[in-house]
Amino acid sequence: MKEKPFYKKVFERRIKDTLEDTDSPFAIYLCSREDVILTKLQWYKIGGKISEHQWLDILGVFKVRHEKLDMQYLKTWAKELSVDELLDKALKESEVNN
Repeated sequence: MKEKPFYKKVFERRIKDTLEDTDSPFAIYLCSREDVILTKLQWYKIGGKISEHQWLDILGVFKVRHEKLDMQYLKTWAKELSVDELLDKALKESEVNN
């Protein structure tokens, strides 16, 4: 885990789930939807804003899960991570009312 406030928050917000195997289920941890978006926005920015794969992933999460997203959390951390302009662009392109 990176020693930055955002990554500590990501770790705190992880979601526990169970993977059902035929013999023995085991616990797995997943990033929240919001943290997936924020991380992909960072990767997109670091990569020179050219990765269509990252951008389409971001838009896809918005289109499919926008009703369940914590928009205040997204906006707060996007500003902190300096990806707030990209977040606004993604919201507009995905036609999500923020």
